[in-house]
Amino acid sequence: MWEKNNRLELYKKAYKMLNAKDYPLMKLTGKAVTDYSNASTDGIVFDIRKKKWDEDLVKEIGLDVGKLPDLYPCDKVVGKVGKKAARTTGLVEGTPVVAGTVDGSATWLSTGVIEDGENSLFVGTAACWGVAHDEPVFTPGMLSLAHAAYSNRKYLTAAVSIGGGVYRWVRDNFAQIDYFTGKELGVDVYDIMNLEAERISRGSDGLVILPYFMGERTPIWDPEARRVMFGLSFVHTRGHLMRAIMEAIGFGVRQNIELVKNQGRKVLSRMEIAEGGAKSRLWRQIISDIVGVDTIYMGKVQGAPVGDALVAGVGVGVFGRYEIIKDWLEISMHHRPDPKAHEFYTKLFKIYLELYPTLKENFHKLAKICEEKGE
Repeated sequence: MWEKNNRLELYKKAYKMLNAKDYPLMKLTGKAVTDYSNASTDGIVFDIRKKKWDEDLVKEIGLDVGKLPDLYPCDKVVGKVGKKAARTTGLVEGTPVVAGTVDGSATWLSTGVIEDGENSLFVGTAACWGVAHDEPVFTPGMLSLAHAAYSNRKYLTAAVSIGGGVYRWVRDNFAQIDYFTGKELGVDVYDIMNLEAERISRGSDGLVILPYFMGERTPIWDPEARRVMFGLSFVHTRGHLMRAIMEAIGFGVRQNIELVKNQGRKVLSRMEIAEGGAKSRLWRQIISDIVGVDTIYMGKVQGAPVGDALVAGVGVGVFGRYEIIKDWLEISMHHRPDPKAHEFYTKLFKIYLELYPTLKENFHKLAKICEEKGE
């Protein structure tokens, strides 16, 4: 829609509109296609129940149906590596190419999220949580994607815009000396930061943070929302900031999970957790205490590349079933929620939920003033 409204001539000349991963797929095979998972991210034009473009709706909003790619299940072989692509890439000509999937879908699959209610959280730059479910239902404010493994199933998806990225911001701006000292001593700066945060009592002595450093996706969908430090006082130190950020991400994840549960969706009380931010034992325990679930740390999970390989392997017949992923998984550590900590965090969580609605109007006023400053 943006291309048509802003660069009409380019829109008219365009043959197909592809997602990022579909372009190299086209260069490999010569075919302009996409998969059900990626199509799910294209908004209202994809009918996730019928697995086809909603042609009437596409026409209604003023787009050309012919510019949309053909649709396939994620593990469908859609073509083969052509001669020119083989010369360019070094891949063997004739190698089968499957449709593929969204990075998040591949990531959740890599932790074995297949059956109804199974769920996992990846604390990378963003904090992304996904739960598999069988029924074709939707939760307001959340994303729904076709399952990477079985297209009749779905993922309900939470995408908290910032996760481990906030911790990196703290490192870059408040822990430079620790970074260089750690490098000299062979100690990870994040380990130093975690030790400092661990000395702070739960609740960070009344410091509650909204982690909206770059707006927020699920469930508020507000690009103008910004980070807020509520309750800051002279008692607070750098360690308080570090712990409060960990707790903020936990609150953000819990907000999304509760929305899903309140819609009657099945969510198991066991959550696989992986990626960079999950390396912190303290952060894993904080998330377990805030959400009130067991967290199963998968320290050796390689994420999306493994999920992609599994989809490709099933597609070409190397693997007979997706459930083989469960045989590959190794549990690094198991955290259980502390009932007293969960009760305490529930009280703070209520304050967290009230902050954004209270400040929403001012977020937008601030954004407008900044746009009008004339620079």
